[in-house]
Amino acid sequence: MPNYSAKRQEYDDALPGWQLVKRCVAGPREVRKYNEYLPMPDPLNKSEENLARYEQLKKRAMFLNVVGRTRTGLLGAVVSQDSRDQAAFGR
Repeated sequence: MPNYSAKRQEYDDALPGWQLVKRCVAGPREVRKYNEYLPMPDPLNKSEENLARYEQLKKRAMFLNVVGRTRTGLLGAVVSQDSRDQAAFGR
């Protein structure tokens, strides 16, 4: 019986990128849940003041959802291309 619990190293290497894309497609609220994408101004300072400052910085940061918009546009292009092809062939 195959062992599906074993993961390849390539999968582990690619997983952070897949998670980033999935979060970007979900939108800015999902991206802001994580402290991975916006660098902390003073990463060595673990004080409450610095963490509060970082949270305020995340709230003010602008997130242009290019990935989500591209996905939506490509899905629309697939649908419109299909309908144009059918019209061209008289279907």
